Amino acid sequence: MKKKTNKKRISKRGLPPGSSVYVGKERSHETNIELITYDCETLVVDYEFDLHNLSKLDPLKNHWFNINAIHEVDVVDKICKHFGIHPLTIEDLLNTFQRPKTDDFDTYIFFTLKMLEIKHEDVYLNVEDEQVSFILGKNFVLSFQEKPGDVFDLIRDRLQDKTKKVRQKGTDYLTFALLDVIVDSYIELLESFTIKIEEIENKILDTPRDEHLNLIQDIKYELINLRKYIYPTREAIYKILRSDSGLIKKDVFKYFNDLQDHIEQVIENVDIMRELNANQREMYLSMISLKTNKVMEFLTIITSIFIPITFIVGIYGMNFKYMPELEYKYAYPITWGVMILMVVSMILWFKKRKWL
Repeated sequence: MKKKTNKKRISKRGLPPGSSVYVGKERSHETNIELITYDCETLVVDYEFDLHNLSKLDPLKNHWFNINAIHEVDVVDKICKHFGIHPLTIEDLLNTFQRPKTDDFDTYIFFTLKMLEIKHEDVYLNVEDEQVSFILGKNFVLSFQEKPGDVFDLIRDRLQDKTKKVRQKGTDYLTFALLDVIVDSYIELLESFTIKIEEIENKILDTPRDEHLNLIQDIKYELINLRKYIYPTREAIYKILRSDSGLIKKDVFKYFNDLQDHIEQVIENVDIMRELNANQREMYLSMISLKTNKVMEFLTIITSIFIPITFIVGIYGMNFKYMPELEYKYAYPITWGVMILMVVSMILWFKKRKWL
């Protein structure tokens, strides 16, 4: 079974609530801030936004900041303080072990969840998680990632087309679109698990081996992790739907309802995968037991066939002086004939009873 690598934890013991401390893997990549400024008619993309220009933002346009380096605490602090983000929120988005959640503040909504990517390691599947946090404000969305690379290229492409809803509507719809593409990636990820589970099942039905049990156990642990990430995401989406914040317009709530349906579908699929995984463990043990029974059945039949002729051989192998058959001219071929007849009779009997 493959070894798991864990993120490095940093102790926050003794620090006051709201302390800006990064908790997660060691990162050394260069910080990049991408800014997309848009409205119905115009769109401007700045792939390397300078924080000194924060004060020059147009208040009449929508702004999407994508920050791919939360390990740079100073950068995160500067951006968040400019938009009036509470220190408790900053603390949560800097902690990559944070459970998916939603916090509704007066001037913004904070949402954090996991972006998942599947990696193939030999015959194993490995799910890598990355924390992504969103802050929805009046005319801005802040998205914070652990590292470069995401699943948002589809949204970037849609923003280029001014006829798309994401351009026509505000930042609340943009937030929905970003969350929706992450949840959709969960569905694609589960398809890989479906294919792997079917592959393992076919191998077990063919010839069960020890490595198949390792694969089953590996998928079991990955599904447990998926459940840990996805179930709280459903609760977080519920909290958005119960929000009375004016940041999400009434006509956008229906899209978040659709997002809720998607996450329910994902959870249902995870539960199905877990049941299939449990059934595969039982199937593996049953197939091993069946294989053992087949071997024992074969050995029992062979033993049953040879016991009578062994008995005959044992009798005539005794060293008694007076055994009448020893002097008989046809004793040897008769003995062979009797033993062969017994073997053939038993084989025919076993076939009649469908034991062979």
